[in-house]
Amino acid sequence: MARILSFFTHPLWMITFGLFIYLKLDPYAFGVYDWTLRIPFVITVFMMTFFFPALVIFLLLKLDFIKSIELHTARERIIPYIATSIFYLWLYITTRSNPEIAALFKIFVLGTVITLFLIFFINNFSKASAHMAGLAGLLILTIALAYRLGPNDGLGWLTSRPSNLPSMVVLIAGLTGSARLKLEAHTWQELLGGFFIGLLGQLIALKIYF
Repeated sequence: MARILSFFTHPLWMITFGLFIYLKLDPYAFGVYDWTLRIPFVITVFMMTFFFPALVIFLLLKLDFIKSIELHTARERIIPYIATSIFYLWLYITTRSNPEIAALFKIFVLGTVITLFLIFFINNFSKASAHMAGLAGLLILTIALAYRLGPNDGLGWLTSRPSNLPSMVVLIAGLTGSARLKLEAHTWQELLGGFFIGLLGQLIALKIYF
C-alpha cells in the first residue's frame, strides 16, 4: 500500500493533477465551458511533465546510470532533476504568453520550476523529499483556487467550504509522508524539508506575479 500510494503521489503527477483539478472546477479560466475541450492541452502537459521525465529515468536505468527508478541516493537524482527542470521550464516558457491559459496555472508551473531548482541545490547536502515538495505545491494551488472560487460557486462539496479541497491535499500529504517513512525512503527531517521547499517555491512564484 505504501508503494502504491507513493506511485500515485509521485511528484511528476502533480502538474497534471493540478491542471485537471483547475479545469474541473473552473474551465472558464481556460476559455472553455467544459474541461473536456482542453483534453489536448492536458495531454501535452502530461507528456512534458510526466512522460518525458519518466522516459529519461527509464533510459538511465537501462544504461545503468541508476540502480532503481526510485532513485534512492542523492547522486542518482542529479540527472533526473536536471532533465525534469528542462521539461518543466519549457512548459512554462511555452504557456506564459498564452492568454488562454489561466494565470494561476502559470504561477503553479513557475513555482514548480523554482522548487525543482531549490531541491536540486539542496540535494547536494540533503535528500529532501520531492514527493512532499510536489504535494506542497498542489496545496498552495488548491488554497488559491478555494479562495478564488469562494463557497458559493455551485461546485458541490469541493467548494461548499473553501477548506475542503486543501484539507484533502493535507490529508494525502500526511498519508504520503507516512508511506515514505514506512518505506524508509526518507527521514522525517527530509520530509519536512521537502514540504517547506515546495511551499517556498510556490510563494516565490506568487511574489513574482504579484
